[in-house]
Parts: sequence; structure tokens; C-alpha cells
Amino acid sequence: MTGLPPLLLVWWLLVAAFLLLHFIYFNFDKLPDLLKRFLVYGKVRNEKALKLKSLFERVLDVPKSYFLHFYLLSFFWNSFLLACLINAWFFNGSFPQKIIDFLKLLTYYPEESSPHLNILLGQMMVVVQATRRTYETLFVSSYSNSKMHLFHYLLGCFFYFAMGPSLLSKAPDLNRGTILQLGDVRLNHIIGISMFVWASLHHYRAHKILADLRKGKHDKSHKIPHGDWFEMVSCPHYLAEIIIYFSILVVLGFDHTFWWGVFAFTLSNQSVAAKFVHRWYLETFPSYPRQRTAVIPRVF
Repeated sequence: MTGLPPLLLVWWLLVAAFLLLHFIYFNFDKLPDLLKRFLVYGKVRNEKALKLKSLFERVLDVPKSYFLHFYLLSFFWNSFLLACLINAWFFNGSFPQKIIDFLKLLTYYPEESSPHLNILLGQMMVVVQATRRTYETLFVSSYSNSKMHLFHYLLGCFFYFAMGPSLLSKAPDLNRGTILQLGDVRLNHIIGISMFVWASLHHYRAHKILADLRKGKHDKSHKIPHGDWFEMVSCPHYLAEIIIYFSILVVLGFDHTFWWGVFAFTLSNQSVAAKFVHRWYLETFPSYPRQRTAVIPRVF
């Protein structure tokens, strides 16, 4: 394939568009309400100031609790891809031809490939992440009545659908079996998985701390969170997510072009979202700890 594959192009266009739109938001005060609603979500949105002027605008808003749909999509889709991978590589099965055709159309597959274990571990990490986030959304998190724009919802669906094909873009032959040996384990696998477990633990702790701030299902108030990484940054859950996706990159190898796109999107998205939340905390709570930064301790 000559030129930039379509899926990789989409990742980098999304990163550029995302950063440009938020540059406009932070540097121009007078923006249409529709654009403001388009760019921010959750508690950061001032619903009283952003007056819904029409039924059309109300239809374009969905509950933030719909985040659950992202994780369910990721869990079922990426578990399916993992099952297909295991069946094809270890049980002499056939990988779905339509997915292979999809990979050939939108990625470098099969022109570039990584070791089998890199791809297998990376896909397993994606499924573990989706499983944990589904559990947290159902049994830990406590959402307020806040909204998000339909754009954010569709973007989230794209992200969790496209990460699987992006990861498999560098898979070795999907219809040829393999045998893994202990000698296939590399240092990057150990480092990446260790980072993944460490960041996942703090990701869970951050969501548990936020959920515990509310007293019962009917409490939709917002308070200042304390504990664990909250003592350093306003959005430790965003920091942990950035580290999680970087840890998958470590396992896959730094030459995995498409996962760089996934990681760049995650980094830009979570960093900008953290800036919104950090500013909201500072404006809402006069006693908010001033030593905290948005997402990267002492830096940003």
C-alpha cells in the first residue's frame, strides 16, 4: 500500500482536529452555544448558561452515563477479535475473511508484522481494560445528570471499535498457526504489563474515590476529591488511562504505527479534557488545592 492507510489517516486527522477545536475554545471567548456544547461534556458544561433553544439541540445531547455503551462495545468486539485470533493461531481455525479484507483495505496488513506474542498480549490487555471499565461503570461509578454531545458519543464508539483493527494491523499471517515458547517473552512485555497493572490499579482507585464522594444514588453533587493521585493532579483517572494505552504501546513495540495513532488520540483527548476539568475545579471551589496540576504532576 502506498501512502498513508485510511485508518491511520483518520487517527491523525482526529488528533489535529481535536487540538485545533480546543485551541479555538480556550483562546476565543465569544463562541456559539452550539460549539461550546459540541466541545465539552459532563460537569464542565454549564447547562444553565448553555440554553437549549430547540428540540433539535436537545436531541443532540445524550446522558454521560452512556459511556457504558463504549465499554460494552469494546468488550464484545475486542473479545470477539481475541477469540478469532486464538482460534486461528492455536486451533487451526480460520480468521473471518471479511475482517482480513477490512484490514487490507484500511491498514498496512499484511505488509508489516510484529511478533505473535506482541499482538496477542496487546489484544488481551485491550479486553482486560474493557472488562474492568464495564465493571466500574456498572458497579462503582456514580454519574450525575450531566450530558454529552452526540458527537462525543459517536467519537467514543469509533474509538473503541477502531482500536481492535488498529492493533491487528501489524498481526502476522492471521490464517497460519503458531507455537509460542517461553523464549518469546521479551523485556518490553514485562515492563508494559507491569505498567498496565500499576496504572489500572490507580485508575480504579480514582473512580472509586469519585464515586464515594456521593452519598447514595440520588446524590448528584460535586465535591473536591482527595487521596491517591488526586493529591497531585485533578484528573488521575485521565493520567492512568494515558499510561494504560502507553503500556500497550510498550508491549506492541514502538514501531507499531497504528497504535501510535491510538495513543496520540488518547493523549490529546485526555489532556485537553483534564484542562477543562482542572479549570472547572478552580472556578467552582475557592479552596481548591492550588498545588495540583491538571493531569501530569507539576507539568500540566
